[in-house]
Amino acid sequence: MAAAGAALGPLVTGLYDVEAFKFANFVLKSGLSSPVYIDLRGIVSRPRLLSQVADILFQTAQEAGINFDRETCLVIEDVVTSGSSVLETVEVLQKEGLKVTDAIVLLDREQGGKDKLQAHGIRLHSVCTLSKMLEILEQQKKIDAEMVEKVKRFIQENVFVAANHNGSLPPVKKAPKELSFDVRAELPRIHPVASKLLRLMQKKETNLCLSADVSDARELLQLADALGPSICMLKTHVDILSDFTLDVMKELATLAKRHEFLIFEDRKFADIGNTVRKQYEGKYYSGICKNQ
Repeated sequence: MAAAGAALGPLVTGLYDVEAFKFANFVLKSGLSSPVYIDLRGIVSRPRLLSQVADILFQTAQEAGINFDRETCLVIEDVVTSGSSVLETVEVLQKEGLKVTDAIVLLDREQGGKDKLQAHGIRLHSVCTLSKMLEILEQQKKIDAEMVEKVKRFIQENVFVAANHNGSLPPVKKAPKELSFDVRAELPRIHPVASKLLRLMQKKETNLCLSADVSDARELLQLADALGPSICMLKTHVDILSDFTLDVMKELATLAKRHEFLIFEDRKFADIGNTVRKQYEGKYYSGICKNQ
């Protein structure tokens, strides 16, 4: 049952205003021409809207009365069409010993996903259905009646029918073959530095890169010496060091050789504000700035 209440209308409007719902002629990955396109990725940069989404998802889960006893896991999805992505997630979770009985979705496109999930023992609880979304947007005069009918007709003509009714889940897509770091290091056209890094990662059994954004050279060297055995790469900002000298770099290179890690100098001026300020204040560029 779609979530009701005063929060749904403003949420749908907010999503429409940030173009999460688009109405025109779109060619989908399947090759179908669709009058509606739904893209919710943009809400991650809209904190207020993201908070609304989180609140209403939580409210929907509460209203559904879902119990999380022991190893029960709830799947949360943004959009459900055929339900395949939810089923793939469920199978992976079940292989790890988790129990999945329910899924929450922000928007159910009403194209057979709910029935397909139900056939596999998964109850789908939607915050909003596509029909309800169209109703709200039409009432608010965001879209006209002609577009509403066009979308509804498209949905009715493109419903996915649940094929499995025996409770078994469809096979998960075959994962690509995993290659070891050593094998990847030998791939053709790989950059020599990338190859060296991969070999270090294999040898030291680590993929840790330490971001040493410190302004004191002695602190930088102490960090490199203490953590060098555990990392494969050290990221530096030598231009923010207040006491930068070439001798410091020689010592750092010696430590890199001793502990077997690469040095990655993060050289750019389009960084975050605090880093850019430190770059101009650091000794590396102080002489250049004073002479301008």
